[in-house]
Amino acid sequence: MCCEVCCVGNYKYQCPKCSIKYCSVACYKKHSSACQSKTTTIQEQTNKLEKDTERRKNGESVDAENDRIPDDRLQLLRSDDRLLVCLRNVHLRNLLSHLDRSSNPEIGRASCRERV
Repeated sequence: MCCEVCCVGNYKYQCPKCSIKYCSVACYKKHSSACQSKTTTIQEQTNKLEKDTERRKNGESVDAENDRIPDDRLQLLRSDDRLLVCLRNVHLRNLLSHLDRSSNPEIGRASCRERV
């Protein structure tokens, strides 16, 4: 029942585009600047994943720049209380650090799964 934007108030409203729940006009305005339809986002991610998988199968390199999160989205993550709570977990921070240091992301992800 918590607002998914501020995590302080109980939600009263739901975004018609992405279904995120929010408690106030202020939270709606904060959310709406970065809102994307879930359907569009999921479809775009699925298409990109399929293309990247096909490129890897063909031995082509996949542009790492496309895997980066845009700055405006990162700003939203900085203020996400749920994320901050998760990042207090030492085990999670260690796994993320290990993955970040990995020279081969596929092997790094497999190694992280083994540790969990």
